[in-house]
Amino acid sequence: MSLQKKIELTPDIYHKNGKVYKVVDRPYVPLFLKYGSKKSKTPVNCLLDSGADRNLFPGSWAATVGISLTKGKKRTILGDEIKFDLKSNSFELVFRR
Repeated sequence: MSLQKKIELTPDIYHKNGKVYKVVDRPYVPLFLKYGSKKSKTPVNCLLDSGADRNLFPGSWAATVGISLTKGKKRTILGDEIKFDLKSNSFELVFRR
């Protein structure tokens, strides 16, 4: 089964000293979060990195589908100049209701 959907580019606007200094068009995908039998009521715009080992989402999204932020496997996520220690949970991303 092939899932095809036209994705509109959404501008991310970066400001410095009160002025726009960069605009980057990115392919945000509206997705519903699903954890067990609970699904978010409204979609969230996600910029998914298909080459990433993991994707990070704001903790506030977890509450909408009943994910505990204190339970889960402890993981360390490293970036260019940043390190996160967090609890990891798995959930589904759903393209449509």
